[in-house]
Amino acid sequence: MNEEVKPVLTFVDKEGDTREVHEHDLNDQSTPIVQEISAVLMAQRDLQPAHEQAQKVLSHWNSLSLNINLLTEKLEPLLPSKKARQIIKSMTKEVKDESSSDKTNK
Repeated sequence: MNEEVKPVLTFVDKEGDTREVHEHDLNDQSTPIVQEISAVLMAQRDLQPAHEQAQKVLSHWNSLSLNINLLTEKLEPLLPSKKARQIIKSMTKEVKDESSSDKTNK
């Protein structure tokens, strides 16, 4: 029976074609590279749960940031204008200055 030989590595090349690498394709130069690719793929697989969790956290973070921006936009028109705040600040300063000068003149 002719058993199908599974590739040791499958990847997509620069042209977008799927390439299968079989044991018989390897030589002294390519074998260490395939071994390194396999090790990196295993490390990536081990990190997959953490990566998925990080994506969820980032998505939640972005959602919270968007919510802050939307709420800030909703709040802004309800606040006194910048000009009104400057007038209030100026008037408060004048009142404080008058209060201070009254105390020193007594």
